[in-house]
Amino acid sequence: MAKCPDSLEELQELEQLIPLCKITLYEQAQARKKKDPEKSERQISKEMAEELGKSEHTVRSAIREGKKLDGSHPLSSLNLTESDKAAIVKTTREIKRERREARQKEREQQRQKVIQQEPSLKSGSFELILGDFRQIEIPQVDAIITDPPYGFDYIPLYLDLSEYAAKVLKPNTPCIVMAGQSWLETVLRFLSEHLKYVWTLAYFSPGKSTQIFGRKIKSNWKPVIFLVNGENQCEHIGDYINSGEYDKSFHDWGQTEKGMGELIERFTVKGDLILDPFCGAGTTGVAALKMERRFIGIDTDEYAIKQSAKRLGEIR
Repeated sequence: MAKCPDSLEELQELEQLIPLCKITLYEQAQARKKKDPEKSERQISKEMAEELGKSEHTVRSAIREGKKLDGSHPLSSLNLTESDKAAIVKTTREIKRERREARQKEREQQRQKVIQQEPSLKSGSFELILGDFRQIEIPQVDAIITDPPYGFDYIPLYLDLSEYAAKVLKPNTPCIVMAGQSWLETVLRFLSEHLKYVWTLAYFSPGKSTQIFGRKIKSNWKPVIFLVNGENQCEHIGDYINSGEYDKSFHDWGQTEKGMGELIERFTVKGDLILDPFCGAGTTGVAALKMERRFIGIDTDEYAIKQSAKRLGEIR
């Protein structure tokens, strides 16, 4: 039971047992509580997390989900021994690990293949620049639409972006910035240092939730900060965007073409020059060109720039 799957059929069969893994964790927690009633649920989940080498939050969440499934899931009626259940827990963990390693391997192969290419970084409708936006001079643009990294170490970039945007944006034009929510107060303060804050839009990502472990939140939306370099002269716009299907096929932090297209449609017009100083694999640029805008993309990652160039060069 505990061996790794040898085929897609076996993997699919094992996937059906993943809910039972959660039920088993719940049953284990119940057994420990019965054995030692004075222990709190928090103490029990902490002990189990240490034994499994997982975070306490992960184990506690699995126990809660197992409680919901217990007795209602078809697999919970199977007459399995404790050894069988332990093997299932081990196997599901191995499945997840192998999937993660396979994704990483595939992404690295894709990365090396793209880096070896030499696509054109400039055409009549777009220009891509490898480097740090803070050190790059460009002509003034009609809008900035970008999705910077969200981690705490990257927070100072939002202050640099505010200063840079004030220089390269034409007067009274928008700067549209996606952001995480963990450090939103600081992000807003930094972005507003050189730009005028207008509104926060909701960018909804249906399907897969992002777990914010430190805040105990499962998030399906992210803020899109709307600022201007001067006064807001935009038309009235809706403040809700549905990004459509989850898409990380080109970049680990990538957004969907549909979602970026909606932002472009609301804040720019045909012929406008859009800048993305954190362009990643170029989804903003792809949407911009398809909507008859022009595009400048900047990134410090050679793979991201070449991937962007490949994608943009294929648009006719």
